[in-house]
Amino acid sequence: MRRLAKVGSATSAGEGPGASGRASAEITDLLRLGDVRELNLDLSWRPRPGRDRLRVPIGLTPEGRPVALDIKEAAQQGMGPHGLIIGATGSGKSEVLRTLVLALALTHSPEALNFVLIDFKGGATFNGMADMPHVSAVITNLGEELSLVDRMQDALLGEMVRRQELLRDAGNFANVSAYNKARATDRPDLKPLPALLIVADEFSELLAAKPEFIDTFVQIGRLGRSLEVHLLMSSQRLEESKLKGLDSHLSYRIGLKTFSAAESRVVLGVADAYELPSLPGVGYLKPDPTTLTRFRAAYVSGPPPARRRRTAPITNLAQQVRVEYFTAAPVAVRAQPEAPAIEETLEQDELESRSTFDIAVAAMANRGPTAHAVWLPPLEIPDTLDRLMPDLALDPNLGLVSPGWRAAPDFAAPIGVVDRPMEQRRDTLQVSLVGASGHVAVVGGPRSGKSTALRTLVASIALTRTPLEVQFYVLDFGGGTFTALARLAHVAGVAARIDAEAVRRTVAEVRGILNARELAFRDQGIDSIETYRSRRAEGRADDGYGDVFLVVDGWGSLKTDFEELVDQVADIAARGLTYGIHLVVSALRYVEVRQNVMDLIGTKVELRLGDTHDSIYGRRNADNVPKSIPGRGLTPTQHHMLAALPRIDGQQDAGTLADGVDHLV
Repeated sequence: MRRLAKVGSATSAGEGPGASGRASAEITDLLRLGDVRELNLDLSWRPRPGRDRLRVPIGLTPEGRPVALDIKEAAQQGMGPHGLIIGATGSGKSEVLRTLVLALALTHSPEALNFVLIDFKGGATFNGMADMPHVSAVITNLGEELSLVDRMQDALLGEMVRRQELLRDAGNFANVSAYNKARATDRPDLKPLPALLIVADEFSELLAAKPEFIDTFVQIGRLGRSLEVHLLMSSQRLEESKLKGLDSHLSYRIGLKTFSAAESRVVLGVADAYELPSLPGVGYLKPDPTTLTRFRAAYVSGPPPARRRRTAPITNLAQQVRVEYFTAAPVAVRAQPEAPAIEETLEQDELESRSTFDIAVAAMANRGPTAHAVWLPPLEIPDTLDRLMPDLALDPNLGLVSPGWRAAPDFAAPIGVVDRPMEQRRDTLQVSLVGASGHVAVVGGPRSGKSTALRTLVASIALTRTPLEVQFYVLDFGGGTFTALARLAHVAGVAARIDAEAVRRTVAEVRGILNARELAFRDQGIDSIETYRSRRAEGRADDGYGDVFLVVDGWGSLKTDFEELVDQVADIAARGLTYGIHLVVSALRYVEVRQNVMDLIGTKVELRLGDTHDSIYGRRNADNVPKSIPGRGLTPTQHHMLAALPRIDGQQDAGTLADGVDHLV
């Protein structure tokens, strides 16, 4: 009785002139789960009957009756599958969202329901929710980095595609409901396919920044019914013109206090939401065109009521209570000796400092299977080569080597990570140095990570080949970044700009190797570098060199300070690939490199450009490459990539890269 005493009154819903404004019932009381500190998730996560699935109370009416929101589609006796919530500043919109998400999470296991939580502004609405096992993604601060909006669009569409493919591969199921029904009966081998609720907070600002995103919402609205993908749009304001076809898919509406009567009419069809009192969480639920229910949402961001315990338990209760029997005969009233007073002292527990929400999330953390990751963290922290080559090991004959990458075909070497949000995965970015792909250009604006990417390429090749198989000749015009790598056994020499003679000797030596090899190949009947490699491995041919790389870190400096060498380097590029002589260059812009040379370069790594009009992968894609993260760029498939760091100590801090390179060497 003590737990029910606080459930529902007129004042708890903000009714009447004397409304106190206190919060409505505890969410765990509405859900009949007891004290939040004593949650039994094994019980609350049990499969629910069809009518109760995806249906939870979120507050009370002014009369104290629970108000439930059911996000199932109408065909399943629900209000969904999609909905809209609008509320002005101070209306409690964020709290209503937190209450709804928590209520659903407490009553549905991660195998039954997952969430994707999107906050364009990066507010506190979804703080702490990432620890719930139901959460597939928490996507915030999109307004600060608009490129993430496109990434999110790919991720959401990718999830739709994933669900469609899963239904098809499992037996051409028409929808998720049929799939789950089969899984519960005759197909226990099927993997769980939970319903997915996408909550998009501040969607109006999202559409203002990226109007084309409405097409994604419309697609979710159209296909979500069969795929059990539910959409809940939330915003402070609503401009009906921006919905562009989505409005017809939004079945239920929640209107908290609005800024204007017009906004209330757009959401609810009447001006009532504008006339609501200024109490957080008070609003109207419109589950269908004719019903309007006023409610006040439960409050989950405050501490739960303090528990009380008895400090002087009652004893000898049987001796203190006299039982009188009912009888039809008249009973004389007799004086009874006064019973001893029943003394009961109740003492409050120490006040709880954590909120109901935090306590519940802590109880759910690390429980049950985790949700399928719809959104991987953006590419911000670069990998190291030991992460890309987990099989690195010391070989008595080869030294430190990656056996897997050494055995890879096409002379491949990993240099970074490719982000594939549509497929909800990341792949290793690799370069292939055979055939026409043997020359490499790294193009990017100032401070975009060009020199680091070149060092990563050199280090990666060195970890897959011995110093007898590959040799590097480096023209370091990038500020001395290759100095530490000069001690690497694979590096024949590093020449800086200030040592003009060393620069000229380096180019001359590589040309000499090329000329000598051209004669040797003719005399020995070797038709390609591939034939030379196989004969060299058999001991039938050896000119003292393997694959030779001329690395030019800063093509602009070569053209400006050593103009006479440009033609010689161009000649190396034109003739070299047949004889295993590779050109690797970095440049600020593609046009900086002679067209006849750039045409010979088959592998192009595009980092962030100073002028995105120069991008060979499209200006729009190049505009989305973050300016603040060195090493970020685009692949030929127009996916985003992040170059790895040339180190194998597992430290992903670019600030200590010099120490990492020393350790590598």
